Amino acid sequence: MQFARASLLFAKIIIMDSSNKDRVLKSFDVYQDTAKQMITLATLIIGLTITYFKDLIVDTGGEKKILLIPFSIFFISIVCGVITLLNLAGTLGSPEIPDKDVSIYRRQIGMWMKGQVLTFLAAILIDALFILFIPN
Repeated sequence: MQFARASLLFAKIIIMDSSNKDRVLKSFDVYQDTAKQMITLATLIIGLTITYFKDLIVDTGGEKKILLIPFSIFFISIVCGVITLLNLAGTLGSPEIPDKDVSIYRRQIGMWMKGQVLTFLAAILIDALFILFIPN
């Protein structure tokens, strides 16, 4: 009877550990996909803005120079996203980090992910304002 209880307890610990590991890996997958999508969107928005607005905007008062602001912020967002992906891979692949400390909430990951999200949103806002208030 004692052996059965010990076996059951051991099985529960293994299942919980496996379940927790799956949750951690899933959270890393979500972070990775989010970072990739924002990198793709930032690149796409830069490309579309350059393609469609280079002929529409006549440089009369520096409007083209204003576009450098969201482009620069999008570029910073892309760099933050790449650093986020590198930190995700480094955290998962590092033998020096104990399994219990592997998390998306590590400072090295969260800081760069927040930077990517905030710069992406700021660039979207500035780009949208520029497009809305384009002089005709």
